[in-house]
Amino acid sequence: MDRSHTRSILVLFVAVMVGILASRFIRSLWPDPVVMFVATAGVIMAVDLLLTALLERTGWGGGRE
Repeated sequence: MDRSHTRSILVLFVAVMVGILASRFIRSLWPDPVVMFVATAGVIMAVDLLLTALLERTGWGGGRE
């Protein structure tokens, strides 16, 4: 496994952890399972895209190796 795969896995792990924390917060506001699932998935996708873009912009992304 090369560095770009390791970074991708770490970014996804951080995104999932943030999504789990967000789901606990969302559950306290609106306990509907569908809303919780959609909001959690949205948070995971947003954090994943944000971290990937930040890594690419700072030169730590996998595309410049």
